[in-house]
Amino acid sequence: MTFTSSAGSIERGVSQRFPVVGIVTPVRNRLPWSVAFCRMMDTQDYPVFKLYIVDSSSTDGTPAALEALRFPFLKVLRAPESYYWGAATNLGVRQALDDGCEFILTINDDAIVAQDYLSRLMASVVATNAKIVGSVIAYVDEPGRLWAVGAYNNWAEGAFVQLNQGNIWEDLSDLSGDLELLPVDYLSGNGSLFHRSVYEAVGLYNEKWTPHYHADSELTMRAERAGIERWVSPAARVYNRFSEASDGGTSARNRRFFSFRSANYLRATLYVLDQYCPTDLKSRALVRYYAKYLRQDDWRIWSRMVRLVRFLGAEEDHRRADIKSFFPPLDPVLCAAEDLAILLTLPAGDFVVMAYANLLRRAASDAEYAHYAEMVSSGQSRAAILERFVNSGEFMAVQPALRGFLLALLRLPKTPKRGSERGTLAPREAWIVDQISEHSRVPSVAEAAGRLAPIKDDPPALHAHHGGLKVYFNIDMLCVATTDPAAEANVARYVSALLTHLARLPTIDLEMFHSAPMAESCAKLIREGKLPDDLRFAPPHGIMANGVVFYPDVPLDKLDVRFDGLGTVMTVCDVLPLIGPQWFSERALVSYRRRMHALATADHIICISNSAEQALKQAIPGLTVATSVVPLGIDRPEARTAERAKSDVVRTRGDRRPRYVLCVGTTRPRENVVSAIAAMELLSHADVPDCEMWVVGEDGWSIPAAELSKRAGTAAGQVRFLGEVENAALSSLYADARCTVFPALGDGFGFPIGDSLAAGTPVIAGRGSAMAELCGQAAILVDPMNTAELADAIRRRIMDGHPDAVSESQSLDAADIRAWEKCASEHASVFKKLAREKGARSADSGCDPIG
Repeated sequence: MTFTSSAGSIERGVSQRFPVVGIVTPVRNRLPWSVAFCRMMDTQDYPVFKLYIVDSSSTDGTPAALEALRFPFLKVLRAPESYYWGAATNLGVRQALDDGCEFILTINDDAIVAQDYLSRLMASVVATNAKIVGSVIAYVDEPGRLWAVGAYNNWAEGAFVQLNQGNIWEDLSDLSGDLELLPVDYLSGNGSLFHRSVYEAVGLYNEKWTPHYHADSELTMRAERAGIERWVSPAARVYNRFSEASDGGTSARNRRFFSFRSANYLRATLYVLDQYCPTDLKSRALVRYYAKYLRQDDWRIWSRMVRLVRFLGAEEDHRRADIKSFFPPLDPVLCAAEDLAILLTLPAGDFVVMAYANLLRRAASDAEYAHYAEMVSSGQSRAAILERFVNSGEFMAVQPALRGFLLALLRLPKTPKRGSERGTLAPREAWIVDQISEHSRVPSVAEAAGRLAPIKDDPPALHAHHGGLKVYFNIDMLCVATTDPAAEANVARYVSALLTHLARLPTIDLEMFHSAPMAESCAKLIREGKLPDDLRFAPPHGIMANGVVFYPDVPLDKLDVRFDGLGTVMTVCDVLPLIGPQWFSERALVSYRRRMHALATADHIICISNSAEQALKQAIPGLTVATSVVPLGIDRPEARTAERAKSDVVRTRGDRRPRYVLCVGTTRPRENVVSAIAAMELLSHADVPDCEMWVVGEDGWSIPAAELSKRAGTAAGQVRFLGEVENAALSSLYADARCTVFPALGDGFGFPIGDSLAAGTPVIAGRGSAMAELCGQAAILVDPMNTAELADAIRRRIMDGHPDAVSESQSLDAADIRAWEKCASEHASVFKKLAREKGARSADSGCDPIG
C-alpha cells in the first residue's frame, strides 16, 4: 500500500502552504558537529522554521559557539547534564509548541541533509495531510546503503523495534520515487516530522522508561494505538555518520551505551516489550530478541532472563523487585539452583520457553514449543520434562558439568543421602542439595557465601582430551543442511565426512562450534544423531588460548570471538560466483561476495582442487594468504555382488536391466543439465533404440524440470526427472547406469563424477574446472556447450561392446579415488604446520567451561 500525493508531484514554482516547522535537536559535547549542523540548516530553502538546540550541559563550549552564529531561526535551550535524548527532546518540543509551531521535526546533529530536504519533506506532508512522516535514513560514507525506512515489530520472531529495510542496498529495496508516501509501523527519531496534534493526542516522549533508546519508536507505537497513521517520505533523505569511529553510532562509546548491560537500553527494551507485546508472546519475544540481536558470551545473561520473565509475568500490582532481583549469583552452582526453582514456578508457556533458554541456551522453535506446551497442559510433571532436557545430548554439549547436580535437584526428595549417585556431586553441590531438601528453598547468597567459601572443589573434568592438537571445527554448513538440504548439499557432505574422519585421528583433539544463529539447527542435528557421539563442543564462553580454528567453508556469519588470536584455516570449495556471476541469482551473488570478506582474516586457505586454487588466485590476485590443495575423499562402496539391491526406480522396470544414462545435478545454470537433455534429441534411435536419460536432483532457481523436458524435443519421452533421491537408491542408480553425464560448466570438485567412478560406471564430463583432475583416464571429456559432441560421447558409452566402453575395474583404477582418511590426514598436516607457526600449544585452554 502507498499513499500517493494528491498534488501528483513535488514541483518548484507551484503555490504551496508553508507551515511553521520547529526543528528540535538535542546535543552534548559535539561542538564541531553541532556548529556544522546549524550552518547546514541555514542553507535550507524552506522559508520559515525555528531550530531549537537543546544542550545538556556541554563542557566544550557548544552553547556559546552556537549563539555566536547569530542565526535568526536558532534558539539554544540549556538542559541539565542528566537529560538524555527523551528529556532533552521533550524540552525542545514544549518550547516549539509554546511558540506556535504547527509541525515538529526531531533530527540529530550528526545528520547530513540536502538544502531542499525540509522543502521536499513538507511538500509531501502538506499535499497529503499526513500527521506523522519520517525520512529515509542512509549511510553517508556508503552511498546507496540504507540504514532504515521506518521500524517494525514482529513479536513472534523476536524482531521488535527493528529497522525496516535496514542495512540493505537501495537498488535491492522496494523504494519507488518521490511521488508516494510509504506506510510504516514505527519511526526512529532522526528526521521524523509530527503535527502538533500528535503530541496533544498521545503526549510527549516517555523520558522515564525510554530515556534515550527507543523513545522515538515508543511514541509512534502510542500513535498507532490512537489510530494515527505513520508514513515515510522517499523524497526526504537523511544521511548519517553511523559508522564513523570517533563518535558515530557504532563507535566504542555508543556500543557500550547501547549494550544489553546499559540501563537505558534494557529499561526501554523491557518497557516496550511489556506495554506492547501480547502477553502470551512476551517470553518468546524476549528470548528470540536476545538470541538474534544481542547474544553475548555471558552465561549469566540467560539466568537474568529467567528473572526478567518472572517479573514480566506478574500482575503489575504485585511486581516487587529491586535491581538485585535481576542479577543472579556469581557462583554457577548456586545460580543453577535458583534458576531451576524459578523455572518450576513460571506459567506454562513461559516455563517451556525458558527451559530452552536456560538449559539449552537458545530459543525454542515453534514446533518444539507446541510439543512441550502440550506435555505441560496434559499434566506431565515439570520436573520429569526438565529431566528430559538435562539428559539430552544438546544439554551435554552446552553445560555438561551441571548435569548431575540438576538431576539431583529435580529428583528431590528421592535423591539419596548416600550412594553412588550421591557420590557424583561435588561438595558444594551436595551442600546445596541438602539445604533445599531440609528447608524447601534455595539458600541465599549470604548463607551460601559462608558455607561454600571453605569448600574446595576440584575443577570438573568436562572433557577427556586426547592430548593432540586442539582444533575447533565450525559446523555451520551442517546446520544449514537441516533446513535447506539442497542449498549446500555437497559442502555439507564434505563437512560431515571430514568431521568424522578428523575425529578418528589420535593426533587431533577436535571440538565443534557453530555461530549463534545456528543454535536451533544444531539442536536438530544432535536430536537426529547426525553428529559423532564422542565429539565435544567448544566451551560456550571465554577466549580459547591454544589450538587452531577451522572453517570448512567461507564463514556464514561473523568470526567467533572465542577464537581470536588462534591460527585460522578456511576452505574455499570454489569461487564460481566470482568467475561466473551469470550462473547465480543476484541475492546469491551479494551473499557470497560479502562472505568473502572473511578471507582476509585467514592464516591459511585450503582449496579442494588445483583448479579451485588457480581460480581463487586469478579472481583475487592480491590475496596474500597461504594456500594449499587438499582434494576431497570419495565414499568407496562395498564390493558389488550379482544380487545387488536395486533402487525402487530400477525395480519398476522388472528384471530386465534398463538402458539409461544418469545425469545428477540440480537445474541450476552452472550444472548445465539443459545441454545433456538437448543432446538426447540428437541420438539416433537406430543406434540406441530404447535408451533413456534419468535426471536426479531438485529444480534450480532458473528453469523448472517441466520446461527442461521440452529441450529434448522429439526425445522428450525418453527423459525422466526423478527429483531428489535417497543415497542408497542413488548408489544403485549409479551402478546400473550405462554411464553418468556431468556436463557442468564449473565445479569445485565434482562429487557425481567420483561417486560414479567409485560405483564402476564410466563418466562423460565437461572439460575444465576440477572434473579433469578427478576423472583421469576414466572419462570422456567434452565441450559441455557442444550438444553434438555430448550426444556422440553418450552414443559411444552406451553401445554394448564398443571399444571405448570402460569396465568397472578400469574405471576405478584410472581415477584417483581418494579415501577420506587421506583427506583428513592432509588437513591435519595443515593444522599442525600452522600451529607450529603460530606457536600454539596442545594443552587445554584452561578457560572456565561452565556456560
